[in-house]
Amino acid sequence: MRKSNFELLRIFSIWGIIIIHIWGFNCSPDLNHFNFISKGFLAVLGNTGVSCFILISGYFSIRFNTYKLWMLWMKSWFLAVIASIGYCIIFKEPFFSNHILHDLLPISTGKYWFITDYICLYLLSPFLNKFKNLPPQHRYYLLAILLFFFYISPTLFSYSIITVDGKNIGNMITLYLIGMQISLTKQSFYSSKMLSNKMLIILLSICIITGLVFYCFVSIEVINDSSLLILIESIIIFKCFERMKISSNFINKLASASLAIYILHLHLIMDIFDTYVFKFRSIDNEYLLVPCVLLDCLFIFFTSYLINYILNPFITYTGKKIYSFFPLFIVKKHDLR
Repeated sequence: MRKSNFELLRIFSIWGIIIIHIWGFNCSPDLNHFNFISKGFLAVLGNTGVSCFILISGYFSIRFNTYKLWMLWMKSWFLAVIASIGYCIIFKEPFFSNHILHDLLPISTGKYWFITDYICLYLLSPFLNKFKNLPPQHRYYLLAILLFFFYISPTLFSYSIITVDGKNIGNMITLYLIGMQISLTKQSFYSSKMLSNKMLIILLSICIITGLVFYCFVSIEVINDSSLLILIESIIIFKCFERMKISSNFINKLASASLAIYILHLHLIMDIFDTYVFKFRSIDNEYLLVPCVLLDCLFIFFTSYLINYILNPFITYTGKKIYSFFPLFIVKKHDLR
């Protein structure tokens, strides 16, 4: 049963990821003050998207299932190939270029780094889920060690452990275990007056303002994927959504397309809109830039959702048919539900 508050967090997260990909978070001297500060604000907030996705996975714990793993791979592969073919047709690139050859193996080549790392996380989940059986003190020690190596140390000493275009598997394991720890201690958090709703909003505001100051005057490394500040901000945002009490089938349906939206927007829909609809470079110094970025994000989100809505029945049917031919002993052996 999907919980709409966490599904809304998925929508917020994919929205933030799209904004980061549209605008990037590198400083630009050509922007006026309003757009420069707005870009920093969206970067600080949007860069929590991936972290929130993994926190959700840890919170509910991945239940290893060969069918779900197969459909994750199948859907990722199919959408990547469709996106690549569409890109070649629209932008008149040769079909047998490196671009499409990479899309034929999107997981192993790491073209979509999040999918590659998430599948690794999925495969490790039966072992990671044993974390909840450890004594509380041992859990805290393990989290402290992981936090030091993958968040505290990179932030303090200004070095990056990010691979390809995003987090590495170490970051994702840390986030997954933090999400699991939050689920194990949620009752004590709820009863604590120290983490009231007002306090969460105050802490979130402090994180955003701090990140914005560093973005504008110090270094953008403070808001990258291995930043301790982004981790803290992600946890606070997660806690805010955890406390929401909403129920909406519409939200649940939109959030169910998060994977497709991530793949389709990254190398197809975003390029189409950037080339033919919104040309940001021509309005960098105009106050319409921020509304255009947000509007572009809205169009990209719903265009990707619509494409997924059309293709999903075929992908699901094909995936089930192929899966039915899997050797029964392999399926049963690895179905660790």
